[in-house]
Amino acid sequence: MAVKSPASYYRESQQTYELRYGTLRKKYDRLALLRLVLFFVLVAALIVVWSYSIGLAVAIIVLALPLISRGIEVHRAVLYQAEIAKRRSELAAAELRALDHDFAGWADGQSDVGSDHPYAGDLDIFGPNSIFQYLNRTVTQLGKDRLARQLEHPFSPETIMEKQAAIQEFGPDPDWCHTFRAHGMGTKEGKEGRVEKLKEWVNLPPLLGGEKSDRGAIAMMYLAPVLTALFFYLLVIGQPVLLAVIFLLPAGYYLRKYKKRSDDIHEQAAISGETLNRYKVLVELIEDRQGSSAYWQRLHAKLG
Repeated sequence: MAVKSPASYYRESQQTYELRYGTLRKKYDRLALLRLVLFFVLVAALIVVWSYSIGLAVAIIVLALPLISRGIEVHRAVLYQAEIAKRRSELAAAELRALDHDFAGWADGQSDVGSDHPYAGDLDIFGPNSIFQYLNRTVTQLGKDRLARQLEHPFSPETIMEKQAAIQEFGPDPDWCHTFRAHGMGTKEGKEGRVEKLKEWVNLPPLLGGEKSDRGAIAMMYLAPVLTALFFYLLVIGQPVLLAVIFLLPAGYYLRKYKKRSDDIHEQAAISGETLNRYKVLVELIEDRQGSSAYWQRLHAKLG
């Protein structure tokens, strides 16, 4: 891809992705309205069918669940595409400001990286209008930390030349660089980095099995499907609802007992899952990008 000038490229990119973002947001809103209408239609249909046949109503619910799940996936995918388009537009706008020597949009490394190097302050390596802020185009905490360490402890001249050869391969393809950065911006890491949170999550003790009192909960894991099936069976054959609910009380007791611990683990699992998905996208982008430089070949070998 030939670029006449950085300014023209960034202006065109900003306009293109602003329009794309607007289009995707409208699509997202239409899908949200459609989902809401279909939800009310489903609820109304279940109310009518339930009065004639509870079994048929349960069957409709079972059949509708996969469709509902698929609809949520499509809806979220459209939202993610809109977020990427918005980030691409914001990146282009920030680069236009950088061309006018305004680097305030980039992290300066002073608050989220820091340094104990004795000459970092004298050389303006970190802080507003620093070397770090001028060079910084990182989008993850790992990237910021790595750039900071490289500024504090520079590579050998041979390694620097090798890295420059790899960077030159990206000159004709700025779209790939901006796509990579747009996806990386979604990691939303703090100073401690989500990778550290991920390590904490991996080392968490199991929810059940650590105490003798957990034995009942472990047994309930196997009994709950049976009790739930009995609950629905009694409803289908027309038994009183209160009688059917009795079969759910044991499971309800254990759910309440372990709710706080379970919620904490689920929250950490959700954050860790999002982190893994974000880095998975970045790794896939690197794997799909072909390069002939020695540095890029070694990077592919590590990922391969």
